[in-house]
Amino acid sequence: MKVDIVGMVENMSYFVCPHCQHEIDIFSRGGAEKTAKQFDIAFLGSVELDPEIRKSGDGGARPYFRVRIRLMRSRCSHLRAM
Repeated sequence: MKVDIVGMVENMSYFVCPHCQHEIDIFSRGGAEKTAKQFDIAFLGSVELDPEIRKSGDGGARPYFRVRIRLMRSRCSHLRAM
């Protein structure tokens, strides 16, 4: 099966504290970017660990995630055509 790879995204990259807005690296950060470089593919960015994404998924809806994808497409020229 041949699947073209557009790039790599680091999921659950960090958590933003709702009280002080500080970014907390719950899991190690930067692994996806390092792997993308290793395999010579585009690193598209990082997605924060956000309770709202989980709530949307648990409720069967995906609108919050769709907003994130739109933001990512606006920043990545090779995703605009998708």
